[in-house]
Parts: sequence; structure tokens; C-alpha cells
Amino acid sequence: MDKEPDSIVCATCGRTIEFGVRRCSYCLTDIRAVEPLSGEEAVSVKVHRARVMQRDHRRKQLIKLIRITGFVFSFIFVVFWVYSTFISEVGTLPTATTNLSGRLSSDAGWENSDGGSGRLRRSLYASRIEQPIAWETQLPANAETSLVADSQNLYVSLSNGLLIAYSQSNGVEIWRRQFDNFLFTSPLAIENVIFVPSANGILYALDSSNGNELWSVEAGPLLESTPLIYDGRIYLFGKDVWYVFDAGNGQKLLEKPMDTVVHRSGRRFESPVMNDNYIAVGLGQKLLIFDRLTGEQTYWYNSVSFPTKIAIDNDEVISISPWLIFSVNENSRNPWWEGRLRSLWLQLYVWGVAPPTPLPERLWGNFNPPRLYFAPAVSSTSVYVAGERASRYSTDARIQSYNRNDGTINWKQTLDQITSAPLITSDGLLIAAGSSLVLLDPDSGELIKALDYKQDISSPISIKSGTYYIVGGNNIHALK
Repeated sequence: MDKEPDSIVCATCGRTIEFGVRRCSYCLTDIRAVEPLSGEEAVSVKVHRARVMQRDHRRKQLIKLIRITGFVFSFIFVVFWVYSTFISEVGTLPTATTNLSGRLSSDAGWENSDGGSGRLRRSLYASRIEQPIAWETQLPANAETSLVADSQNLYVSLSNGLLIAYSQSNGVEIWRRQFDNFLFTSPLAIENVIFVPSANGILYALDSSNGNELWSVEAGPLLESTPLIYDGRIYLFGKDVWYVFDAGNGQKLLEKPMDTVVHRSGRRFESPVMNDNYIAVGLGQKLLIFDRLTGEQTYWYNSVSFPTKIAIDNDEVISISPWLIFSVNENSRNPWWEGRLRSLWLQLYVWGVAPPTPLPERLWGNFNPPRLYFAPAVSSTSVYVAGERASRYSTDARIQSYNRNDGTINWKQTLDQITSAPLITSDGLLIAAGSSLVLLDPDSGELIKALDYKQDISSPISIKSGTYYIVGGNNIHALK
């Protein structure tokens, strides 16, 4: 074997250095007194050194490759996020074959259980509480849902699956239709069409003049909310999914699955509301807001508990849950880090290594609503919420007025019992209080007038033709 040039092994760092230098070129140790290597020892050292250098080279190449790969993936993620957040535009829903649209609040009719797509429960007309009963009609079974109305008829769903139309002028039955399954929610009355969601997942469109079927479509396994309609598109929430249909022929325009959470009432989606631009709905412990034209979610807010009543008015979404009433702007957006990063941030804050997480954007909030409550009535300045505290401290029924500017309570009024949601009329705040129909001053909560009955009252509505309500669960009364 050929002799290799003499080498020296540094006693300090263990590296091999060629003989003849005074100091180690790696650690600068004086190596003049070190005996040089020669022969096979020198060759062995050099081979080992070459292997180490090759291994170090491969390690450096691997680290370099990992860094480049990480950079590429990070760059792709950032580009995708910027594009999806600021550049891309989601396609709008197809145009419908009709232009049927609902109203934000009631006008000549009362299109759903709360008057309109905004669920504001306010009427342009008086309570007529001073007037005598114009007519009354006995129902063949107990009412399952609230009264709804168009400009001609009243409609009510019964516990036996019947949907009946009554004349507003005299209470005479116009037509009836028997359904194979229960009707859990009120129908939607728009112009000459009645849209009826059934418990077996079929959506029916009926001619309001005679009850004949115009079309029907099997939407899903369970429909548990009243449809909304705008520009000929029907928006409907079912079990674990929501849909958009063409109101003219029932064609499905959109089907969007969602991970739903079942409320203790057995329901998933609660109180969907809609205006020109957005749809809001309660789901799990969140208020969700969607773009009406694209179906894309634009905002969510954690409402502490299930938000079962929602209203929308003048760019403001009002949500009520058993622990919290709050308001958000419909144009609110969640920051990019919302969701999982919020949870991580909160955990870091708990550990004391991060600042407090900022609260989600809202206009105002109040932690003092009635616990068991009905839908709110919303005026331009106030929100009226009625229900029972249902706590160990108090079981009184109560109606409360909240200021829409900051959520503070304007006044509280205690009643013996409350059996309907409040209704804003032109002469006061109308509410069913057990066996009494009560009119309150909306500014102070003071009693204006009360009509006493021997049976509970429910579902009061006030429209152009009169004021209507249900007595004893199976009798419609009319005030003219």
C-alpha cells in the first residue's frame, strides 16, 4: 500500500490535520508537539475523514431539500390563501323561473309565523283590541303551528296533518288538504302560492285559492324550518343540509351539507332569517351568516348556547339564546386566524405566554334575557323579548325591552303567564298572556288594555283585514 503523507490528529478536537502546521486549523490548538501518523494509520484516518465529510455533505443536502420543500409549500399556501380571501369570486346561484319574493316584515299579509323573512314581528296596523269579536271559527283539531296569512286567507297547520285555509272576511273554510306526515313548522304564504315543508322531507307548493298541488320535491329526510324566499329562490333548512330551490318549478339550485348539532328540542337549524343580501341561522352554539347569492358562509359568532331566535333588520342581526342576547353587523367578517388558532391563542393566554384573545366582532350584548322565551319583536329603536326566567329564584313570566343602540334594558314587565311572542302594532305591544290578550305601552311597558278569556290565547297577528288569534288551541277569533 502506498504511503500517505504524514498527518496529525488534534488531541483537542479529534480532527486530522496535515503534518507541518503549528496550530489546528479547526480549534487553533498548538499541535507542534504531537507525533505525526504515518503508513496505514494515516490512510485509515483519511478514509474515515472522507466518510465523515460525505455524511456531512448528505446531511446538508437533506436539510437544504427540506427547507426548499417547506418554502414551496408555504408559498403555495400563502398564494392560495391570498387568492381565496382577496381575489377569487364565488359564482352566484342560477336565476329562478319566477320573481316571487317575501317581505322583511308584514304588510297586507303575515307570510310566516313571525310576519316576514326578517322575523321582526311588527305590523303596520292597529291591535283592534277595543273592537268586538267579528267572527270565530272552531278548528277540527288543535293548531300545530302559528297562523299565517296572505291578502285573502288565513292558513293554519293542525296536529292531525291537516292544512286549512279560512276566509279572512268571515272565517269560512275555503279548502283543506291532508298530509301523510306531520307539519312541524308554519307554511310560507307568498302571493298566490303556499309553500309547505313536511316532516317527511317533501316541500309542497300549493295554489292558495284551492289547495291544489303545483309541484313538490323531495328535499331531504327532515324539514323543520319555514322556507324563505327571495327573487324566486326558496331557501330551506333540513337535517344536516340546507337547500335552494326554484320557486317556479321546484328545481334544486343548491344543496349544501353542514355539520349540525342537535338542540335539546330535537331541532338542528333555528330561526333562519333573510334580507336582500344575507341569510342568518342558529346552529349548535353559533350564529351563522351566509351570502344569499352564493351560499358561502361569511361570518360566525359563538353565542354561548343555542341561538334559537334570530331577527335581521337594517344591516343588523339580532340573536337570542338562553344566556345571551346580542347584535352583529351583517357585514362582519371573522379574522383569518379565527377557529383553531383562536383555541391555540386562548390556551397560550391561559399559560401566560400570550395576550388576551380579542372578542369576536359584535355591536352589543346582554347576558340577561328570559330563559324560556318566544321570538322577539323588533322596532327601529327597541327589541322586545318575552318569556319566563325558569330559574330557582323566579318563575314569573316577563317581557323586557332592550335598547338597540347598546343592548341596555329599557324596562321590564312581569306577567302571570306568557303564551305568545310579542307583536308590535301601530297602537301598542300586543301579547298573549295566558287567558288574556294584553296591549302594552312599548315605551314604558305599562298596561293599556286587556281582553280576558277562559282559555289560553296564542298566535296573535295583525294585518290589513283584521287581528286574528287562537283561543284554547282550536278556535280562531277575529277582531275587525
